[in-house]
Amino acid sequence: MSTNNLKKLIQSKEWYYQGAEARPLYINIPLRSSVDSEDPGKKDKYSLIILHFSNDFCDIYYDKFGMKRITDGILLQQEKDNKTIDNLYGSCIKVMDNFIGNEMKFMSVDPKKLSDKALVSKLNEVCTAAKHVWDHVLFIDAFDIISDKIISSSFDSYNNSHNFAGSKITNKEIEILTLPDELAFTQRERLSLLKIAAAAKEGKNIEKAIAEHQQQFFWYKSNYSVIEILDESYFMQKLDAVLKNESAEQIKKDIMSFESYEKRIKQQKEDISKKHNLNSSLKETIYFFTRLTLLRDHRKEWVLKSHVLIKHLAAEISKRAKIPLHELEYLSYWEIESIAQLKKMKNLNERIKDSAWVADESYGYAGHFGKEAVQINGFLQKRIVTEINALQGVAASSGYAKGNVKIINRVQEFSKMQKGDILVSSNTRPEYVPIMKLAAAIITDEGGITCHAAIVSRELKIPCIVGTQAATKVLKDGMVVEVDAEKGVVKIVKE
Repeated sequence: MSTNNLKKLIQSKEWYYQGAEARPLYINIPLRSSVDSEDPGKKDKYSLIILHFSNDFCDIYYDKFGMKRITDGILLQQEKDNKTIDNLYGSCIKVMDNFIGNEMKFMSVDPKKLSDKALVSKLNEVCTAAKHVWDHVLFIDAFDIISDKIISSSFDSYNNSHNFAGSKITNKEIEILTLPDELAFTQRERLSLLKIAAAAKEGKNIEKAIAEHQQQFFWYKSNYSVIEILDESYFMQKLDAVLKNESAEQIKKDIMSFESYEKRIKQQKEDISKKHNLNSSLKETIYFFTRLTLLRDHRKEWVLKSHVLIKHLAAEISKRAKIPLHELEYLSYWEIESIAQLKKMKNLNERIKDSAWVADESYGYAGHFGKEAVQINGFLQKRIVTEINALQGVAASSGYAKGNVKIINRVQEFSKMQKGDILVSSNTRPEYVPIMKLAAAIITDEGGITCHAAIVSRELKIPCIVGTQAATKVLKDGMVVEVDAEKGVVKIVKE
């Protein structure tokens, strides 16, 4: 498709925006799945997704029509059969577990021992297997645009019909009701480390425990761009920090809190349900979206593990092809055909600065590079960004704050964050937690009341507004803003 035709197509669509640190070798796997799915459940596909890459940051644009088509289809199934979400959850967990069982064992194999042909073949086999998983789990993202509207509407409907003293569900109760019933993988890693710390405080030998912890969580700080295998020394440093800053009594208290989380949350939900006599429709809505939240966390764990494996293979391919790994990661996996072919490829470093990939249900997928990529992203940003003095989003954690804006979308930018700043990001991920603790408030482009930023901000009791769609585009470093997380409004005080 020509740039001019793509411009017309972009102008004819309504777009939903996300952003993340990412490189094509990893994130183009779900991109291909978006319009080339082999999901036996026959869920509707996305209609059009465009990715723009610049220096390891990816702007992700979804055609809202395709997202709505997916959510409408699944919600209709759920309405007919309230076991739909459980069936989807079960099938997704199964394909992810199969990948872990069949593919991750290759992490113990030295890729240097493979022939050139076998090495490239294995990379394509792993990426194809990962695409098969994405065929099942990519539908989750379609709900980003609608989940909070449905949840908010359901609670508003209940509260409007129970308009008398003490009968309304409070924001705090809504926060509890929408929490997942299980620990997230970041919480499980923390619990495991705390148990090792408790043993260390008792004078026990922890060498074996640290080794087992590393084997279980070596992947957990990676993303779609920064992918690393954490060694035992990394976790020892984390452990040393715990031992230095927390008493044995506090460590035991934290362990008990984590271990009782599931029982405690379930009991709190039951108490709130009984207090307000919640109807079956509202309870089913809550259950549906909390299952989605939990499934998203399981998917994140699988994604990070799969990326470590893909990089494990790609690193050896880059050495043999004499291409810097960073440049190789700006190829889509289907472009990697042989070592000999890679050696002939020129100017791959130009892709790092500006490249775009388009996945369209009618035209398939294609790459655009350099000037064309810049133009495509410009067309899309004009459709997304409006010059305004206030931003509106979803109030995910209540409160009010005023401070200096710090826009952070990459791990390398973490050092900008100071205590009391307003953290502004496309989204947050587990590795953001240390800088989230410094923030007076958090604002994101994407997400809803069950996203990572929302959940963590509520735990930290930090005001948070999510789903603004344009905060990272409208706001600039150093601006002073007021964050009203009661109304979901961000106001620029000083530019």
